[in-house]
Amino acid sequence: MLKLDIKSILNLPVIAQFFITIPLWVLIFYLAYFFDYSSLNNKLNIAKKKEASLTQELDKIFSNQIKIEKALAQVTKIETMIAEWHKKLINQDDVPDLLESVLKVGTANGLKFDELAREPSVEEGEYTKIPIKIVARGGFSSIARFMTSVANFKTLVAIDNISIKKQENDTHAEDSYSQRLANKKILLTNITLELYYLTGQKT
Repeated sequence: MLKLDIKSILNLPVIAQFFITIPLWVLIFYLAYFFDYSSLNNKLNIAKKKEASLTQELDKIFSNQIKIEKALAQVTKIETMIAEWHKKLINQDDVPDLLESVLKVGTANGLKFDELAREPSVEEGEYTKIPIKIVARGGFSSIARFMTSVANFKTLVAIDNISIKKQENDTHAEDSYSQRLANKKILLTNITLELYYLTGQKT
C-alpha cells in the first residue's frame, strides 16, 4: 500500500507534487476566501446600517428644516397682517371725525338717526374697544348701503351687533294712502359699531 508523507512527496517529480498538492491549495484558497469574504460582508452590512441610519437622520433634519421654514413664513405673514391691522386702528384725535363720517354716510343713504353715541371704552389686553351705539330709521336698502359704506372705511370699524325690526306705525286718519304705505317700509335698526386703538393710547 502506497504511503505518502511530506518527505516522500518531496522526493516525487515536480509534476506529481503539483497534482498531489492541488487539493491542499484549493482548501487553503477556499478558507482564505471564506474568511476574507465573511469579514468584507460584515463590514458591508455595518456600512449599510450606518447609511440607513444617516439617511433617516438626514430625512429628519430636512423635514424639520421645512417645518421651520414654513413656520417662519407663517410668522412673517402674521406680522405683516398685524402691521396692516395696526395701520387701520383709530388715532387718538380721529374719533369725532369718524362719528361725523358715520352720520354723513347714513344721511346720504337715506337713514334718519335717532341716536349716535359713543359708549365707555372697554380694555381688551393689547387693544381697547370703543363701542358706538346707533339707532336709525330707514328702508332695508338704505340700511344695507350704510353698512357696506361703513365696512369700507379706511379706519377699522367692526360691526358687532345689528337688529332690524319694523317700525311701529304712527299713522293718522288724514294721512294719504301713499304716506301710510311708505311708513310700512320704514325699518328701525339698532347697530353697535366698534373702533379699536392700542391700549395706553389716549382717545
